[in-house]
Amino acid sequence: MMKNNIIKLSVLFLAIGIFMSSCYKEERWTEENTEVLGYVPLIAAFTISPDGEAASGTELSLDLRYWCTDPIKEIIFYPELGGMMLDSVIVPYVEAYSEVSQTDSLIFTYVAPTVVDTTLELIVNAKVVAENGFSRETSPSGRWYRNYTKPVSIMIKP
Repeated sequence: MMKNNIIKLSVLFLAIGIFMSSCYKEERWTEENTEVLGYVPLIAAFTISPDGEAASGTELSLDLRYWCTDPIKEIIFYPELGGMMLDSVIVPYVEAYSEVSQTDSLIFTYVAPTVVDTTLELIVNAKVVAENGFSRETSPSGRWYRNYTKPVSIMIKP
């Protein structure tokens, strides 16, 4: 009889312990002590046409595909000709969402700089800036990094 009471009390305390622990809210320090400032834009693709090479003064078409959960402020292009940085071009954001690619798209016409004597490589990096201050650019200085889109390049001949 005494054994039955001990077993019943043990089962009762075990059940109470299980029910009490299921009501315990676990602390999640990172969720409670972090502030979400916004999202970083992503560059899905960046292409240039014509492909390969073009003459000085040719109109080049830069096609940038990007997206961000937060609003976009601007897109900045950083052209570099033969290792020398040229003036950057800032393009204000204009909504151009494509259902097909699920990205915003910017097709920008850029005139190839004048080259004298020798053929030089034109490298164009792109940077997408969100209104929250976060930005994403193609891999810096033409080096390719994981999770980055490569900059575009074309040979410009005189």
